[in-house]
Amino acid sequence: QSRTGAPTMTTRWGASETDWLHFDVVLGLGEHLLPVVSNPNAKISPGIKMKTLAKTPSRYNREGFVVGLPAWTSLHSTTADIERWMTVPDYGIALQTRQVRAIDIDIDDPTLCGVLHRFIESQGYKLPVRSRSNSGKRLLLFDLPGDYAKRSLKVEGGLLEVLMTGQQAIVSGHHPSGVRYEWLGGLPTSIPSL
Repeated sequence: QSRTGAPTMTTRWGASETDWLHFDVVLGLGEHLLPVVSNPNAKISPGIKMKTLAKTPSRYNREGFVVGLPAWTSLHSTTADIERWMTVPDYGIALQTRQVRAIDIDIDDPTLCGVLHRFIESQGYKLPVRSRSNSGKRLLLFDLPGDYAKRSLKVEGGLLEVLMTGQQAIVSGHHPSGVRYEWLGGLPTSIPSL
């Protein structure tokens, strides 16, 4: 363990420093970024409600346990926050979907997921796509200012969700299954407005 109590790392489970800088500087999303502990070997602090790692904004406490970020939906991250978080190899990136939103195609079957993805693209929307190698699930990003509530729709094989104000999506790091998230065609260079 390190002097802070957090596990020492031989694998970078979280986002690379390049990923942090890309989402902060290139895409201009710094204030909307939060850390998420992506290391599947990390230990959740006893007595807190969090049940799963790598899914919600979280960090290590002084004892080296994972804790959630209180009131994260109202946090606006600073450059100093990001510079601190990017040095922790276990911290992936959670994006608050309060301006950049996400269409979450939560369908394991790659064929069924592909049907919905192709339908979205057939409407004229070519959106950045985050995926992972062990699932058909995909996450598509788009920019939409305003205050909107989450939308969910049951579909064949799973769920289609549009993540809006008060939600978040993981954009870099490892999924709890142990595989890294990937961006089709590389990290997005822009996020289309709808």
